[in-house]
Amino acid sequence: MNIDEEIVKRFLENKFQKVVYEPDGNFPPDFLVDDLIAVEVRRLNQNYEYENGKAKGLEEEWIPLWQKFEKLLLNHGKPITGKSWYIGMDFTRPVEKWEKLAPKIKSILKTIEIDQPREVRLYCVTENFTIDAIPSSKIYDTTFRMGASSDGDSGGFVLHELEKNLLLIIAEKTEKIKKYKSKYKEWWLILTDHIGYGLDEEDRVQFKQYIIANHEWDKVILINPLNIESYFEV
Repeated sequence: MNIDEEIVKRFLENKFQKVVYEPDGNFPPDFLVDDLIAVEVRRLNQNYEYENGKAKGLEEEWIPLWQKFEKLLLNHGKPITGKSWYIGMDFTRPVEKWEKLAPKIKSILKTIEIDQPREVRLYCVTENFTIDAIPSSKIYDTTFRMGASSDGDSGGFVLHELEKNLLLIIAEKTEKIKKYKSKYKEWWLILTDHIGYGLDEEDRVQFKQYIIANHEWDKVILINPLNIESYFEV
């Protein structure tokens, strides 16, 4: 059971007598409530939709990329000149495969060592991937340390991001349960909202006014993952 399923399990157990996890094994639904309601769970997060129509949560690429980038910096070695730099990365998707990207980053790191920049300097690795070098006043045991980085596909207005990603996820989950739908009379989709965190009252009113999320589910519910008592139905 992942962290989002655990959140939804607590939410359901506060409201129903019987909550069974994966009643049919590793197939939909995620939960069966009171032997009647099939419940599917998903994290509502920011996604990037690729040209092939597939969508991935931003963190699915961001976290491994951050880890590989930091490892590359630390493995570069000790400062030859007694100076260190913070190196940050800024990117938008699609990101080039790491096997091709890493040698380009290494080449720029060597350039930084040669240039010895005394102020912030920006380097273009690819068309949509840049790194910046910031001189450190402190000397570290490595030439480079991880600096501030940003994902250009994250952010945006909360309601806009909610609508865009909600529609993507509803479509994804609707397709997933198609062949299982006849097994249970009622189906709910419960999403842990990692974009708006349940929204406040004013934003919920605006959501209802301006966002149309047509769907085939009996209920679609958004839960604040930080407070399971803060939720609303789409």
